[in-house]
Amino acid sequence: DCNCINIWIIGNAEASSRCPEQVAKCNFQQFLNRCNLSDLKNIKEDKLNYNDMQVIGIISNFIILFTNPFVCFIGLITNLTNLYIIKKIKTEFKEQLYTLMNVNTNVCLVYFLINIVRMFNFCFLPNGDYCLNISKVKFVQYFDIIVNDLIGSILKTLSNVLIILIGITRLKTLKYGSNYKLLKKKIKWLILFITFVLCALNLEKILNSYVNVNFFPIHDVDYLGFPIKNSFQSWDYLSYNLNQDSEIFYRSNIYLLTLFILNFSINTVLLFVIMGITDLIVLIKFRQDLYSVLQNKHKLSGMSYWLLSDICNFNPVIAAVNLPVNDPELY
Repeated sequence: DCNCINIWIIGNAEASSRCPEQVAKCNFQQFLNRCNLSDLKNIKEDKLNYNDMQVIGIISNFIILFTNPFVCFIGLITNLTNLYIIKKIKTEFKEQLYTLMNVNTNVCLVYFLINIVRMFNFCFLPNGDYCLNISKVKFVQYFDIIVNDLIGSILKTLSNVLIILIGITRLKTLKYGSNYKLLKKKIKWLILFITFVLCALNLEKILNSYVNVNFFPIHDVDYLGFPIKNSFQSWDYLSYNLNQDSEIFYRSNIYLLTLFILNFSINTVLLFVIMGITDLIVLIKFRQDLYSVLQNKHKLSGMSYWLLSDICNFNPVIAAVNLPVNDPELY
């Protein structure tokens, strides 16, 4: 169709060979002069479009690429230090708190090691074709899914649960003393069951990941990844070979999306909120107890040494000498 719109799209050079007579009739400068530029200025553009989101994603991944090794290195150092201290004091203290801290430290060490290994195959670009060729190897894709995503997510869940248990144990210790045991028989099995369910939710990582062999994006919602993660598409669609002479349609899987939302809401959002609330309550309780102790010492420092001698059957002269009335640490 040799109309002016198509000629504008394909360009004068191509249109001159196809529609030489029509090219001369299309006065594009006249068309442009008819445009009302004031109307164009009033058009409000979207604040955030698809390309902007892609750029934001690339920048975010680029920042992660450089900050993640540093964070993992600091995490390894701090957890190794914690492990050394716990080993030293565990011989003197037998409370469950130190057992929980010891397990959590080991879990964090393994998690940081996995994240360090993961960085060798990390790609900050949305198109997997521009990433390292090693990422396209099947073994590397399976390793990324099983070790990095599944095991890493399970370790993160375990660490979050342990931090919550450590916070609750500290709170109960402040209230009942160091002999308090949180992990009693019935409560212990309940906690183990809840932890198992939370870890099982991370199986969603396997269901929402696919080892890419033949897939190439043919829709705007597709992306090229090795492996493909969180596309929420059926495996039949992802396994489609472009060389096949058959028609294939984009089909989202609502069940995979539901599992992802459920796992993210519980293991990421909910556990994080509970951790924050638990630590906040511990800090408030500790501050209240500390304030109460300081108040009692303050009252004791102002007590008449004659009253203290009557209570404790002390000699008044000795009591007066030993009273820490002027001790600055008590105020």
